[in-house]
Amino acid sequence: MPLPANVQPGTGSLRVDSAFSVAFTGYTEPRLERASEHPLGAAIVAAAQQRNLKLSEPAEFTYAAGKGIRGIVDGRKIAVGNAVLMEYIGAIDEPAPRLIEVELPQEEAQPLFDCIMRNIELALIHGRIHGDLSAYNVLYWQGAVILIDFAQAVDPYHNSDVFSLFARDIERTCRYFASYGINTNPWELARQIWTNHMGPVPELV
Repeated sequence: MPLPANVQPGTGSLRVDSAFSVAFTGYTEPRLERASEHPLGAAIVAAAQQRNLKLSEPAEFTYAAGKGIRGIVDGRKIAVGNAVLMEYIGAIDEPAPRLIEVELPQEEAQPLFDCIMRNIELALIHGRIHGDLSAYNVLYWQGAVILIDFAQAVDPYHNSDVFSLFARDIERTCRYFASYGINTNPWELARQIWTNHMGPVPELV
């Protein structure tokens, strides 16, 4: 696991690790945080600068107190914040729905399934397991998905009894996409991803 960067923006200290880069399916961006005055934003920017990442200037930056920030970076719309920000992902008077609330175009099902699986894997690599993932806490907007509600996420590097949570996240995701004809073996998929990055499944050791 990559070592976290400890930074001190202003007073106090904040620990920023690479989990921030996947917590919102790639929507957490130090480039957008450059325009933020929040201490956490300053910490993310400082950590990115320590890693010598190139930070572009954001455009159309907006801030919602207690919820998060939005803007455009390099032509991409980006949102960073908590689950309350979901009302700002979408169009005016049309918030992004939860995945459970939409009927996907068939051609989008496989790419979105692959996207969620890849983000589950990225989160694991960076030391996070969502722990309660389902179609109820994935937002859908214009052919893209955004994972939310990471408050209960757990760290697999400091808790060996979390494979069941990891497997449950994958099983729920597979169950949803099975209705679109995407048939997988959830346990085998969970085992494969886990062993690729964490070693043998704990219950099999």
